[in-house]
Amino acid sequence: MLSKRSILALTAALSIGLGTLFAADEAKPDAKPDSVKSPIADAKPGETKTTGSGLKITLVAEAKDPGAQPGDIIWVHYTGKLTTGEQFDSSVGGKPFKITLGKGEVIAGWDEGLVGMKIGEKRKLEIPPALAYKDRAAGKIPPNSTLLFDVEMIGIARPGPQQ
Repeated sequence: MLSKRSILALTAALSIGLGTLFAADEAKPDAKPDSVKSPIADAKPGETKTTGSGLKITLVAEAKDPGAQPGDIIWVHYTGKLTTGEQFDSSVGGKPFKITLGKGEVIAGWDEGLVGMKIGEKRKLEIPPALAYKDRAAGKIPPNSTLLFDVEMIGIARPGPQQ
């Protein structure tokens, strides 16, 4: 069950729309928010970059707010497809998907591909099997599948130090 604070934070993020949500003004003591560079920090809209791991990221729409960093709680809308064009999942039209970035709660391609993403920004991720489900099937996703995601950053909460 969500705490009252979590519900209020999510409600505020959704009512603000594309505004930035910070849980505290202070950075986490064990993380340096500017220490992780976005894999597409210098990309222009429409440009595709390939990371050292083989992940392909296309900047679709750029935003100006601070980017997401590992440890941040983020909300995204996404649509996932196979390279055949078959859609296997989507949050569009429902509640945004919430994760803590960099904690392994999602496939590795997301933890890598969403770093530096800003509220209102849209990206296309082409995630190779090694950064997705490898040789395992997952629901409608066959083994060794490259996955295509359209992702839009909806909100960011940067937790402060625990009291």
